[in-house]
Parts: sequence; C-alpha cells; structure tokens
Amino acid sequence: AKLPDALTRKADENIVRVHNATGDSPIHLVKSAGRVADLMPRRKQEVSLGRFLAAGLLGDRCHDPEALRFVAETKAVSTATSGLTIPAEYAGTWLDLMRSRMVLIEAGCMTMPMIGKTHTTAALTADPVAGWHAENAADISSSDPTFAARTLNAQTVTVRCTASVEVTQDSPNFGDLLASAMTAAIAQEIDRVGLVGTGTAPQPRGIYNTAGINEVLTVGTLADYSKVLTGVRELLNDNVPLEIATANAIMSPRTWAALEGLTTGISGDKTQLPRPRSLEAMRSLVTSSVPDNFDTNKSAIFLGDFRDLVMGVRSDVVVKALEVDTYASRLQIEFVAHQRVDFVALRPASFCVLRGVS
Repeated sequence: AKLPDALTRKADENIVRVHNATGDSPIHLVKSAGRVADLMPRRKQEVSLGRFLAAGLLGDRCHDPEALRFVAETKAVSTATSGLTIPAEYAGTWLDLMRSRMVLIEAGCMTMPMIGKTHTTAALTADPVAGWHAENAADISSSDPTFAARTLNAQTVTVRCTASVEVTQDSPNFGDLLASAMTAAIAQEIDRVGLVGTGTAPQPRGIYNTAGINEVLTVGTLADYSKVLTGVRELLNDNVPLEIATANAIMSPRTWAALEGLTTGISGDKTQLPRPRSLEAMRSLVTSSVPDNFDTNKSAIFLGDFRDLVMGVRSDVVVKALEVDTYASRLQIEFVAHQRVDFVALRPASFCVLRGVS
C-alpha cells in the first residue's frame, strides 16, 4: 500500500501499522486475509455475537439467561433512541463477518479502521519519471506533482429487516441469522459503491467513477478474451505486475455466464473456448453488485491491483429493534443497522475498467 508522507510503517503478516510522526494514534491497514477483530480489545467474549445481539435487542423476550446476564453486565442495553451499540470486542467480529462477504476484500482491498469521521491520506496520481544526470549539468527537469491528498469521509449505509415476535422468541439461532443477514446485505451494497459508487453524497466514489483509471471502452458482445487481454495490457503499461494484473476479474453474473459460454467458433463445434495461457489462473469474482444496466443494458469488468483500494470504516456499529405500526397489528419487530464507510484509490492507474460489456 502507498502510505502518507511523514509516516513510517511496521508490517506483520496481515496488518500494516502506520506510525504517525506527529504523535497521533497509529493507523492500521488490514489486509484481505487479516481480521479487524485483532485490533479490538481482547476482553473475553462469554457469549457469541449472535447471542449478544438477541439478548441486547430483544431484552426480556430473549430466553437466554446467560446472554441476558452478560448484556446487563456490559450495560449494552438497546433503547428506542440510541439502539444497541455493539461493544468494541464484538464490533470487530461484525466487521469481519461483513468483510468476508465482500468480493473487493477477496480481491485484495485493504481496510482502514477510522478513528474519526474523516481521514486524509495520500494518493499517487502519476508515476514519477526517472532520468539520467550528467555531472554539473542542469538537466534534472521538474514535473507535475505525483501525489495528492485524498480524504476518506465516512458515509452511512443502512439495512432494515422484519421478524415476528414468535420467530425471535422461538429460534435459538435468531441472533446469528440476524447478524448474517444484515452483514451480507451491507457487504453487497458496500461492494457496489466501492465498484460503481457515484461519489455524490451520501454515496462514496467507486473505481468506475475515479479519475485516472485505465479504461477499455465500448467492449460490446464478448466473442473471445481479447478485450480482457487489452485491459491487462493497459495495467502492464502502468507497471502493474503481470501476476497481479491477471489475478482477479470482478464481473456480474451475466458477464461471467457469457465468458463461460464462449465456444471455439468452429462450425458445429460447441467446445468451450480455452482461456489464453496468461489468463488461466485468473479468478472470476462474480457479484450482483456489478450492474448490467449501464448505458442501456451494458455492464463492466474490473481488473487491477486491488491492494491499492482502501476501505475506511468506522468501528462503531449500531443495531436497533423497533416496535412500529407492524408490532401492534402483526406482532412484528423491525431491526435497523447502520455502518459508516468510504473508499479511496491510492493509485488509480492500478485499475482498469472494461466498459460497455453487452
């Protein structure tokens, strides 16, 4: 990862620790294989995240005395105004559950837990050009700035779901299912904005709308892998290593099916078209977070070094249980969770978008 000036870094296997030279709290970048939970307080979790959620949200409607007792001891009580703020020792588990559902994380995107609403980092907007210098000659030319400040500004994503009182009371695994369903929904939407977000508040800016990325325009109907190779070539021209440029391709289910359905083109031969040798190991990361409705029924394919994409995330997670109109008429409880995130591409040239895929 490219890190801000005036900072030094110390890395272990899965977490990059960035020491701020001004003396502020250190910044951590969690690699795709790392866990945000490893940065959280190490207090012993006497009950699971799911049991904690059920007890904290349902209160006396929860039939888990041990979890209720633990929630009371931690003073994590849900109220109509504040909801249930998940303690730090569980927030990491929630965030890691969310991250495990994201194709961007699987592709290599880094996670930066944010201390405040905003965080400023440096992005590499252009690679510097080296040259040769003759002794005493004034031949060292200046160039445009190659670094620029980029600000992560945590935006709020929400999810809302409903369950009957009977289900919440009678299902021992209700809390686990609630956490799984909510984090999966949030993960899909965060993937979407990380890929195609407009950047118009409150939506973060995704790779698709980031200035300075590589592009392959008007791809059209995929008849072979030539457009993918063109995208890889664009990345190679910007010094992305071949093994990284050919590692991952993020695409929609429709695009995946089109590529998998390619045949040799020989008359009467339905044999699947083999991939070029350089693309044999490329992983197709398929997600419905890539839309198929760009510019009248068009989609996109995303290539690149996704380690140069950072997701900033606030570690404070809030879940609320609401007894609204449906409670009085149907005995239903609504649950709302919200999470705050933003994205920044540290090196836009590390990405290539194939646009206009039919």
